[in-house]
Amino acid sequence: MPLVMMCGFPSSGKTTVANSIAAAAQAAGMKVEIVRDTDVGYDPRDHSSSSAQEKPARAHIKACAERQLSSTTIVIVDSLNYIKGYRYELYCAARSLKTPSCVVHVATSDTTSAQWNAKREKPYADDIFKALLMRFEFPDDRQRWDKPCFTIAEGEEPPCDAILQALTSPDAKGPNNSTKSQPLLAPTQLHDVERVSQTIITALVQAQSTAVPGDRIAVPETDERVKLVKKTTMSELRRIRRQFTTYTKSHPIEGSVNRIATLFVEFLNNALAAQ
Repeated sequence: MPLVMMCGFPSSGKTTVANSIAAAAQAAGMKVEIVRDTDVGYDPRDHSSSSAQEKPARAHIKACAERQLSSTTIVIVDSLNYIKGYRYELYCAARSLKTPSCVVHVATSDTTSAQWNAKREKPYADDIFKALLMRFEFPDDRQRWDKPCFTIAEGEEPPCDAILQALTSPDAKGPNNSTKSQPLLAPTQLHDVERVSQTIITALVQAQSTAVPGDRIAVPETDERVKLVKKTTMSELRRIRRQFTTYTKSHPIEGSVNRIATLFVEFLNNALAAQ
């Protein structure tokens, strides 16, 4: 059954909408699990100013959602989900299990969210609240990981029936080649993956000496460019490269060296954006 990713500003009403979707699904005879920050012992109101605590929490939430995903359960991830790279990771997790996903964007304004936050028994601190607004990456339904995206304007009722119909219809997409499990990677393909990815990160490190954040850096073997979010160390790039290599061992890449390079750059861009 599908994965529903809630998305919106802090204190925008995501939990209320998540509960409405869950109630509608249960009324239709579906099993529902809601994964929240508190399930992994994390409170974003306390720790969202610290990336050292926030990144592991996102990983735990994703792992919790993956454990709940099954052919009989709708999983709703009721968290901020404000980073597009993280939404992409959740999307891939759903597709690899042959289940569709969607994003539900609770588009409450920053002003109203701030007013609701002030009324909470335990509100976000002003500095954390403002920082989360600044870091928020709006969903874009032109991107496959944000599609379909149901945007709920301020004051609107959530379109629960439309959401459930989109996720349970026969036309809901199954896994594609980037997320579907394949036979194990052949040794020659593994060699190509390691060689191409090493060439790309070496070129990226060299280009960083003259580039500035926001630049799109050309790398060998592909027309896809690396978007430089910030200066990244070789050790961090090697870590991402190892993750990509591990992923390709059970998800072989069909095609040429150019295809390997293109997918690695896409993987790299998503990993850097999630930092």
